[in-house]
Amino acid sequence: MAVKDVYVIGDEKRMVVRSFINDLKSASLIVHSLPPEIDAVSSLPKESIHIAVCFDDNMTADVMEYLRESVMDKGWYLYLIGKINGLSMNEKKHSMEIPGVRFPYWPVPAKTLIAEIEKNRKEILVVDDDPMMLRSLYTWLSDAFNIHAANSGRAALDFLHQNEVDLVLLDYEMPEMNGKEVLAEIRNSYENRDLPVIFLTAKNDKETIKSIVGLHPNGYVLKSNSASEIKLSVTSFFASQSSVGTK
Repeated sequence: MAVKDVYVIGDEKRMVVRSFINDLKSASLIVHSLPPEIDAVSSLPKESIHIAVCFDDNMTADVMEYLRESVMDKGWYLYLIGKINGLSMNEKKHSMEIPGVRFPYWPVPAKTLIAEIEKNRKEILVVDDDPMMLRSLYTWLSDAFNIHAANSGRAALDFLHQNEVDLVLLDYEMPEMNGKEVLAEIRNSYENRDLPVIFLTAKNDKETIKSIVGLHPNGYVLKSNSASEIKLSVTSFFASQSSVGTK
């Protein structure tokens, strides 16, 4: 199982929450539990993590509002368990606007949550002629995504001809076949023309960025960014595309 850590927001005074946490631990997951309080929730990592939110009638509106506003920017995956009774119309609206996979009834077995977590893992093809960059991207992203690598534009196109992915991270400058040419091939391909492509570039001068944007990719990421910044760019892209998969 690729995902090892799960964050649980819930009142551990409730037996159903304690049982849920114990079930997750028995499934060899590392569980980080925190109370449904704004000070605790606002301290969550600002990176791609999986969070099970155990709703109850005592969950405050500020916690729900923080989750609703933060999930997209931070690239979180939320799993919303149970429901809250007695909400005002505005609070109910905010509750329903929190993007995530919904489990309206208890209990939720660990295996059910794990299956949903694994379903959320995206397939990414990373294309770069620099072996060190390929290794680095694999290290930075493989805990949250299934990573495939290609060391040339032609190898990337051959891979895409036989495999489906959710995103291509494409080096803009490569020998023989550069990123612009690879993107053109992808857009001209019937089966992959709508495939999201984000350029990787080592240059951030005005002319380079203008050239990249003019090709209409789904975004670009600077190679000089930190590992956490690159990971956040990818997770935020998926969050903006799918709102973390509502159910």
